[in-house]
Amino acid sequence: MTKTKKAQQASVNSKETKKPSLISPNDQLRINIAWSEIEQPYQKTIRDLAKKLKVEGFRQGKVPLAIAEKQISLEKAAEIILKDILPDKYIKALKESKKQAITAPEYHLVSLKKGEDWVIDAYFCEAPQIKLKDYKNHIKTAKKAAAEFIKKHNETKPEVKTEKIEKKDGKKEEKTQSEASKTAGQAPAKLSPDQEKEIYYQHILRELVLNIRPSIGELLLRRETQAEFARFKEQLAAYQLSLEKYLAQRQITIEELSNELAGTVLNRLQIDFVLAAIARERQLKVSDQDLQKALADIQDEKLREQISAHEHYLDSFKAQLLRQQTINSLLED
Repeated sequence: MTKTKKAQQASVNSKETKKPSLISPNDQLRINIAWSEIEQPYQKTIRDLAKKLKVEGFRQGKVPLAIAEKQISLEKAAEIILKDILPDKYIKALKESKKQAITAPEYHLVSLKKGEDWVIDAYFCEAPQIKLKDYKNHIKTAKKAAAEFIKKHNETKPEVKTEKIEKKDGKKEEKTQSEASKTAGQAPAKLSPDQEKEIYYQHILRELVLNIRPSIGELLLRRETQAEFARFKEQLAAYQLSLEKYLAQRQITIEELSNELAGTVLNRLQIDFVLAAIARERQLKVSDQDLQKALADIQDEKLREQISAHEHYLDSFKAQLLRQQTINSLLED
């Protein structure tokens, strides 16, 4: 049955307007390991496991290899063997494919048979391709919206309502809500410069993410969400609140909480990758002078020394400085 022209056109339009998913499939590499490379470590692993094996009729460590091999699952032996062999194979496969992984791999066994080559799939994520295109126009749009928001907020007059205030003698006196606020020392205040800066920042980030729509790899999102969930549980524990009680108080399920955290992590990762792409496009860098000044500004001497002494902490600190430098450049546009 053929489609009508109208239906065909509708189908085409649907494909054209369909937005790409915000979660992208993982990258994949297939790794083949010849049995000739596996045989020797396989035999050694079987011998080692046989020494710990308990089989009726034999003393521990005295089980014949032929019998021990039947008792030991190939998967258990493979787990030990691949722990030594697989990392180098994976790195080699990455180099040959010219891929840049930003996550540790997740392995799936495809074929695992004695006497045959073993086949393993490695799943990982690369950094998403960010197409900035008209990002400067998005910034202009965001700043215009932020300016309108700030203007509207600062010009908004407090709603005048009357409320009855009881005097000391028991009588009630009507006052407007604004008068009551003044009495309490709570006159409506305009946004501070820092608050206005934050509003501009949030509008810019939202506009960039909504229009650039970077896709995040499933494995990266899953692992970052798991890490976020672990941190969240630690925060609950600090307040002596169990996860079960927290869920009950909010009347949500664990699945709903997981989805909330995943959404938060997805947005954070999108922002991180967009800002990193803009930093590259603008050729922004953290100079040694910038780094030393930022370190000197840290009041906690112990923390400063800890960051300076560990490469991992120092790299993370420099990334934070570059992020702030990028944000400042966006606000100054």
